[in-house]
Amino acid sequence: MEKKKIQTDKEGKELRQPLDGKFPIAAEFQKLSYYAYGLCISHWHPEMELLVVTEGALEQRIGEETHMIRENEGVFINSHVMHGARMVNREDCSYRVIRFEPALLGGNAKSLIYEKYVKTLQSQKDLLYRIVRPEDIQQRRMIDLIYKITDTYVKREVCYELKVQQMMLELWELLYKRTGHVEENAIQMNRELYKIQDALAYIQMYYKNPMTLEDIAGACMLSKSSCCRLFKKVFRQSPMEYVTSYRIQQSFMLIADDRYSITEIAYESGFTNSSYFTEMFRKVIGMTPTQYKKEICGK
Repeated sequence: MEKKKIQTDKEGKELRQPLDGKFPIAAEFQKLSYYAYGLCISHWHPEMELLVVTEGALEQRIGEETHMIRENEGVFINSHVMHGARMVNREDCSYRVIRFEPALLGGNAKSLIYEKYVKTLQSQKDLLYRIVRPEDIQQRRMIDLIYKITDTYVKREVCYELKVQQMMLELWELLYKRTGHVEENAIQMNRELYKIQDALAYIQMYYKNPMTLEDIAGACMLSKSSCCRLFKKVFRQSPMEYVTSYRIQQSFMLIADDRYSITEIAYESGFTNSSYFTEMFRKVIGMTPTQYKKEICGK
């Protein structure tokens, strides 16, 4: 099976088909092994997201923070928040994920439900996420609802839309009550989150060109040392390590295309020569581009 790859624009926004405006929700079963080397790269989208781990564990990155989400634990991620995930100790992780637009809960933007219960959380800039663990009845119910919502959505039996919306409203009520006064319980959102988006936009726009740490730091208006600290916090990589990983990720589709030689792929992906490309590819992926083409792409 061909590995999934999250496509993003220059600002890190995920490029994918939008939800159906008539019923703006999507739920699915996922595994990290569906993605190349178990990595769901950092991205953001306007929809909110709910996730529960059903088997194994994953390392969830949200903004500048990293959390271990284990079996029967979940997370709510607010809209427009940078997030990603990867395997723990290279072991696969199964999970269920729900993406939805606020309109599913509150209807139009002028409704009382939206103004009072949805907008207050969605627009709260300090509320990046909430971890959900089965420590009390309310959180256990939230996790149970994520299971039931995904099952109901996937089966699509008669009146499933009504049942899904009903359960989503119950889940949102629990989340709203648990969050309480957001101002008191909010997670501190560091301004550096916006800096990392500027850096990612620069990398994604110019990755084919020669690039230095000074270039990346300048793009997000940070000193080189601050830029390095920021990348270490968010990605656990230096800026240049991130650039190398990003370039290698861009090479996957080219490797699967028989029209390109290794030398051409190297240059198209931003590497100065094929030898260095092969060396870095082996270091990051654990095999050469040629081996990857044979084992992963089946060519």
